[in-house]
Amino acid sequence: MLMSKTSFCGSEEWGPITKDGFDLTPCAREIILNSFFPLCLIFISIIYLVIFTCRKRPRNRTFDNPNLQGERGFIPVSKYDIGQLVISFFQLGFVGFLFGWRLEEYDPSDDSKKYGLYWVVGAIGLFFSWFYIVTLIACHFMTRKNQTQYAFIRQLLLLYAFFAIISCVNLRSVIKSTKKNSSYELVFAIWNAIACCTLFFFSIKRPRNPDLKYARNRVISHDTIASLWSLITFSWMTPMIKLGNLRNLTEDDLWELPSRCQAAQCYYELDRTANLDLLSRLLYANATNLILFLVIAILRSIFAFITPFFLYRLLNYISLNYPNEYTEEPYLYMFGILVSELSRIIFLNQLNYQVVWLGIRVEQMLSVLVYEKQLRIKGSSPRAGNIRANNVLTTDVDDIAGFFSNLPFLLTIPLEIIVAIAYLYVLMGWSSLIGVVIIFFFIWSNKKFAKRVARLQKRVKKARDERVGEIFELLHAVRMIKMFAWEDSFHERLMFSRRIELMQLRRLFWSTTLLTLLVHLTPFLVTLFSFACYAYFINPLTAAIVFTSITLFNTLKQSLQLFPNLVVELVGLGVAVSRVEKFLNEPELKKENIVFSLDSTIGLTGVDASWNYNMNIREINNDFGLKDITLEFPIGKISLICGHKFSGKTMLFLTLLRETIITHGTIHFPTSSVAYVPRQGWLESSNIRENILFGTNFEHERYWNIVDSCGLTTDFENMDEADFTECEDKDVVLTDGQKARISLARALYSSAQILLLDDCLADLDLEMARQIIDSCLKSPLVSGRTVIMATKYTRYLLSVAEYIVVLGDGTVRVKGHPEEVHESGFLTEDMLGKDDEPILDQIVKNDQLTIERSDKRNWAAEEARSQGKVPFRVYLFYLKSSGGLCLWFILVLLFIIIRVLTVGETYWLKIWSENEDPSSHYLNLENLMFYIGIYAIIAFASAIFTIFRMAWQFFVSLKGSRSLFSKLLNSILRAPLSFFDTAPLGKVMNRFSKDLGMIDQGVVTVISSFFGNAVGAMSVLVVVTTVTYEFGIVSVLVVLWYVNIGSRYINVSRELKRLQSMTRAPVVSWFGDSVIGIAVIRAFNLERRFVRKFIDRLNTSNRTTYLLHMSNRWMSIRMGIIGAFAAYIAGYLILKNHDRINAGLAGFSLSYALGFVQIVFMLVKDYTTMETSLSSVEKIQEYIEMPQEHPAVITNAHPPAAWPTNGDIEVSNLTVQYGENEEPVLRNVSFTVHAEEKIGIVGRTGSGKTTLANSFLRLTEATDGKILIDGIDIADIGLEDLRSRLTIVSQDPILFEGTVRSNLDIRGEYNDHELWEALRRVHLIHIESPPNGQLLIIGPITCLDDPVNEGGSNFSRGQRQLLCLARALLRQSKIIIMDEATASIDIETQNKIQEIITEEFRHATVLSISHRFQNIIDSDRILVLNEGSIIEFDTPYHLINDPDSLFRHLCEQTGELDSLTEMVRLNNLEEYEINEEENEEANYADDEENEVLRDTEIGDETDEQEDYQTERESDQTENEIEQETNEYDQEIVEQEDDQDISEDY
Repeated sequence: MLMSKTSFCGSEEWGPITKDGFDLTPCAREIILNSFFPLCLIFISIIYLVIFTCRKRPRNRTFDNPNLQGERGFIPVSKYDIGQLVISFFQLGFVGFLFGWRLEEYDPSDDSKKYGLYWVVGAIGLFFSWFYIVTLIACHFMTRKNQTQYAFIRQLLLLYAFFAIISCVNLRSVIKSTKKNSSYELVFAIWNAIACCTLFFFSIKRPRNPDLKYARNRVISHDTIASLWSLITFSWMTPMIKLGNLRNLTEDDLWELPSRCQAAQCYYELDRTANLDLLSRLLYANATNLILFLVIAILRSIFAFITPFFLYRLLNYISLNYPNEYTEEPYLYMFGILVSELSRIIFLNQLNYQVVWLGIRVEQMLSVLVYEKQLRIKGSSPRAGNIRANNVLTTDVDDIAGFFSNLPFLLTIPLEIIVAIAYLYVLMGWSSLIGVVIIFFFIWSNKKFAKRVARLQKRVKKARDERVGEIFELLHAVRMIKMFAWEDSFHERLMFSRRIELMQLRRLFWSTTLLTLLVHLTPFLVTLFSFACYAYFINPLTAAIVFTSITLFNTLKQSLQLFPNLVVELVGLGVAVSRVEKFLNEPELKKENIVFSLDSTIGLTGVDASWNYNMNIREINNDFGLKDITLEFPIGKISLICGHKFSGKTMLFLTLLRETIITHGTIHFPTSSVAYVPRQGWLESSNIRENILFGTNFEHERYWNIVDSCGLTTDFENMDEADFTECEDKDVVLTDGQKARISLARALYSSAQILLLDDCLADLDLEMARQIIDSCLKSPLVSGRTVIMATKYTRYLLSVAEYIVVLGDGTVRVKGHPEEVHESGFLTEDMLGKDDEPILDQIVKNDQLTIERSDKRNWAAEEARSQGKVPFRVYLFYLKSSGGLCLWFILVLLFIIIRVLTVGETYWLKIWSENEDPSSHYLNLENLMFYIGIYAIIAFASAIFTIFRMAWQFFVSLKGSRSLFSKLLNSILRAPLSFFDTAPLGKVMNRFSKDLGMIDQGVVTVISSFFGNAVGAMSVLVVVTTVTYEFGIVSVLVVLWYVNIGSRYINVSRELKRLQSMTRAPVVSWFGDSVIGIAVIRAFNLERRFVRKFIDRLNTSNRTTYLLHMSNRWMSIRMGIIGAFAAYIAGYLILKNHDRINAGLAGFSLSYALGFVQIVFMLVKDYTTMETSLSSVEKIQEYIEMPQEHPAVITNAHPPAAWPTNGDIEVSNLTVQYGENEEPVLRNVSFTVHAEEKIGIVGRTGSGKTTLANSFLRLTEATDGKILIDGIDIADIGLEDLRSRLTIVSQDPILFEGTVRSNLDIRGEYNDHELWEALRRVHLIHIESPPNGQLLIIGPITCLDDPVNEGGSNFSRGQRQLLCLARALLRQSKIIIMDEATASIDIETQNKIQEIITEEFRHATVLSISHRFQNIIDSDRILVLNEGSIIEFDTPYHLINDPDSLFRHLCEQTGELDSLTEMVRLNNLEEYEINEEENEEANYADDEENEVLRDTEIGDETDEQEDYQTERESDQTENEIEQETNEYDQEIVEQEDDQDISEDY
């Protein structure tokens, strides 16, 4: 038999609601809240635990992760567990005492009883409930090593939450109760509320998991182990925030991603759905996350509409009861606003939290999927497919991930629109639909204007691209621009391009202004027409209607603006998914598992190969391919592939690796134990040692032996980090030759038995190539290995080659043993390579190599110094550059005026609502027009000032953009040449592209937004404080809290953004590098290794992204909570001042207080963005303030107009060094050059030749000494005066995009006849005069306005060099400097240039630097430099004939001594004849001298022989004298007899 309500409740009523409607009756409270609901909850909990225990639980992934360290499956007891245990036992004792006291007080036989049976039943329900809770706690302590403990923890959390709410309700009811004998009840209610709330707090503060670390000793993200409280408030980010405020964050400081966001885990979840289409796979893999995402989004939307509900009830109550004292009801409404705002903020941040990691999950899934597919995709041409693969990764994957982040909004936003319209209709009737229609119209208009803005943005980008292209061209040709003193001409040219760009930017501004005007007028027109119709046709306006409808209209507007964007993203999703699926459906490379053995066959049989599918090589000859290739390479021997360019050598290697499309034939080639070295050395983005090891173990002796054999030891000695140097290090630029040798070392170090070497020695000079051949290819390193190699150094490998193949046009011309192939005649000298190539100079302009590394490191340090907070001087620099402080003060003043007018609009609505009679259903039209008119005037004034503010803002921005571009350009043009030799070109380009683009459209915008939000935040504080002056103290505290939170967030956000930009680039770089080196990766069978490394880079990149977004949530939740409590305090103060604050003033204050959070949040975001934007200004400021060259023109030091008139040069004690601590490049160089003399300058690499040439143009300033030209010291005149009078022709023939005329005549100084004549004199054209009298021009140039492509790509290198010579002829300088002008051109063009120098420059002084001695052997004199000093300076005749001459020694090194000697002999025949006669006489004299020397060298045989010989000679001499005397006497006697006879006669 059921008990009646009267006997059950005693003297109390059942209710269950009290008469005031805001509480439960005691009987209903005890039965429903303390008995029925708790026991039902316990029953459900028991059922759940039974099912949970009996069901087989899957293993917890978090604790079974092999990368995690620590005790798995074990959660330690925390202090919160102990606190729960203690308090729960106390609580159980209190409840037992309550039950005993109530049972004692209850007397069912007493008719005058105050309490019914409910009193005891409630105590029984509480006792059983807390007994169950204590039991759960005990089970939790006994099962700490069992995963079931999590079920107990979850049940306790739910029970604590329920009892915390119930205890607070009971406490409120007991306090309101007027019963007298309730002291025990009051004490228990207070204790119960404290205990339950404490237990709930302990429960949500308890960590969910123990501290975990990954195997790499990186701490896992703290949200994995965070408590519920920490998750809600994002307190788990606080340690990172603190660390970021103590010092600059590094990549090692960042936590590891949660396991659910790890790339490997994400890909594993996606891979389980491999049989579905891509979109279904993504939806299925993320189904749980999407459902949770949707639930949170719906809850956020619900609470977004609860606030307007309570606001309407609050304002309506105030309007009905003002100025009487308020009851509890409005305070409950205000508390409802607080709870709804807190809930909205919590769910909004949780929604953004889910958005971030859902987007990361999808990106991780697709990135790994695309990368793994790229490693399997069938190879196309090496020059094709790279851009498409990169676009899929960087564009399509981001689009899909971005859409999935917004996917639940496709459902919630339409619901919000429907609810908002319905809410407005209930609130305002049909008049609200007018506002809805206006919103729709303006959104449609905004879309139209947005399309126009998009078109104009494309024009701006096009103009910017053209200007950046010209900057790029300038930077590549800056050396020539300085040499010819063209700085002013290019400054004017680029400023003209800049004016065009700014003109397009001006058009974009006006369109943006109109779009802003529409956005500004939308809320005004919506409120104007809606309120006017409501006030005139339906009911008078009230404060509750006005301020509630404004809130709903703003919510509707935001939803309507977002929804079209989601639709566009949905359409884009279809395009992106189709593109990714198309990429994933590309045919894959099918690798058969063919293991190499000594019995294997390596070769091809009847193979046809191409780059494309559906191509029959034998029928189509337009596309290149291999045709009918049949080869068999010997095992364990060296085979050589020979052929001219484009003969198919590289394609043959890739065909062996199955990288091409095989249309016919069979390939016999293993898929394991293969190493491939491509033509261009390919390196992965890691250090050199890892590139050589390439995933294998390090063996010390073998490693260094191979490094030394590849000639890398010396290179490592010149690197600070040796073989640990990163290949992508900005301070170290590896040459192509170094990359090739590292790639070769990688192949040699591998255990591969087959080496495919595709002309890997092509980038090495002959000396290094021969060293590599001797130490590697002719050494035990390749013994027993099968080497298939293509090289231009075939001659040096013939002795070790066993098999040679000669290719031509994709076919095999000849194959076989080297002797057979050589005899066939197909192996030409070109294929064998030269035997005596010059090795003197490799044309490396490295006079400045000694300073390159240090200077690059200095610039890197400068970049690093830009980290951290932007200095205040940067703000001042930009303010001054954009017009000065006065202009910015006016801009701030405009923001203040606009904000005052905006507040005035709202205040006028407050006045309008106050002056309406709520009891009257009719409105005086005159009064209505008065209020509408004033409102319209204020709104239009605000719109006008907004347009004026935007115009002024654009004016300031334009002024700053123009000023900074001009200063930056001038600074770059006047920078010393050493800057361009050391500063990375990419960084300089970033200043002119990315950073200037930010200044054009970002800096002023974000600074203006910051000022606007700052003024808005201050206006809110002023409004609320004005209405409730007590709020002033609160506002000070709120501002201090906001400043503290904002500053801490900004410090961390800045560092995380920097790390994000640093960690994103390696992902794209690794993907691009893998695409380029895909053949190498697959040849080594290292696809899995590269996938793992790609996953590591993905995790590193998304680690910073994840933490950056979480730091945003950390700030947002705190600011939101503070703002919600500030609004609650403002409302509370309003209710306390009920006697002076009516509904209009209350709505006016609360509408601003509720929007305060969003304004401050945007203010902090703007400040962060502003610092990021101003970092661009800081970088540009560094370049503007860098050291400059000497003045271009010195006013009082102009040389004569015709200077130099003769061309005499005198160099005296010239010393040049690039740094104070560096060795001099030139040391005390002194020499004299006479007018019209031709001087050749030679020397080894690094001897100072180029430095000497630069010194004449002061491209490199002298440290000591001087250079006199026609008696004038070049250091005393301006650079422009100097460089415009001299002419230099450099090795690199640089042309600019434009016309032939603009390239020849940069300054517009010459007429057409002079230009044509210059072209004729350099043999570029030939002019004929046919009978008709019209000139006929024959040659590559037919018109002076013929186009010249960027870099002169439509001309050959020789033609470009001739055009540069024509440019030099036009200047008619008396001094010409030829700096390796014929270094990289063909022989025919070289001969033309030599002829031009001889004929056209015969009246000029010529200084010619060349590594080809044939070009300077005809010079009058030759200057030989060595280590910066002059070793020799004499005529070629004397130098080459001097056996001790360094010049002769250099000639011998080139292998051209005989030919050079013959050239000198032909040029000096007379001297040679004279020299021959002198040589003959000298030789005769030498012969006589030699005979005398030989005689003196013969000694006496013995002393006796000498005496005997002396005696005999003495006797003989005496006899001869005596005989001669007798003969003489006889002759005299005969003469006397004859005389006597004559006399007698």
